[in-house]
Amino acid sequence: MGDIDTKEKFEEKRLVLAQREWKRLTANGSKECRACHDYNQMDFDKMSIMAQMQMKNAAQLNTPCIECHKGIAHKLPEIKQQKSPELTKLIASAKNEKIGVNQVGYNVLAQPIYADSAMKERIGTLEVATAVKVLETTKDADKVELSLWRKSKGFSRVWYEKFGLNVVSAVFEKEFAQNKDNFTVMDTKEDPLTGLGWEHVKTDVWVKKGDLTSSSDGLWDVAKASFNTSCSVCHRPPAVDHFDTNTWPGIFSGMVGFTNMDNDTQKLVLKYLQFHSSDFDSDKRH
Repeated sequence: MGDIDTKEKFEEKRLVLAQREWKRLTANGSKECRACHDYNQMDFDKMSIMAQMQMKNAAQLNTPCIECHKGIAHKLPEIKQQKSPELTKLIASAKNEKIGVNQVGYNVLAQPIYADSAMKERIGTLEVATAVKVLETTKDADKVELSLWRKSKGFSRVWYEKFGLNVVSAVFEKEFAQNKDNFTVMDTKEDPLTGLGWEHVKTDVWVKKGDLTSSSDGLWDVAKASFNTSCSVCHRPPAVDHFDTNTWPGIFSGMVGFTNMDNDTQKLVLKYLQFHSSDFDSDKRH
């Protein structure tokens, strides 16, 4: 075409060129690859267990090779981080929502937590998609109740959504977490899998007004779309309920570097994967 005459221009356009080839190889069933690597010619018994699981499933679905092997012949193009347009719309929409007293809201983005309504004393961070109960409202801030779990061992700065599951909902400053006057312990349990003690804790904190949404459905819709779109760049996305809640963070951290998700979208997608993992039945999901 005459528009790429330097290595720099080539690198700049690699993603566009790659996306065109991925689309072509998907449309033709990856026929160039399957001239040698057709499913009918594969000896599944010689594969590792994980490879057998993946390849037998791909063969059953007649999946084009390129859906799982976009980086096999060339290194993947650099994919720059981009904020999800849908998440941007959701953030803007939350600014106009009014969550009343005694209603439940869901945090749209990670945001600071304060000890006072003037929001002068920061005591931690409220993570994305965390459910809170609104107790009081002012012009600029909402007083909310957190009802979460924390591990008894260590400083216990990280508070989790549910007992035994590492779904991070809030992270507090060490000074706040160590002072038991700042919260109420409602219950204690020992995790039979790890032997660790857990505490069900409640506390009231202040957050900036306009960062809560009345339903988690919009958050999950954005996360699901981002997951399916971004993670199909290299392969067919795994079933969300294929892994349990505590396994997903490790799996996701190994994949997310190959996507263009910005940090906010990454946090939301991980929360979505954990809440829709094999640990959650459909009638228990938020």
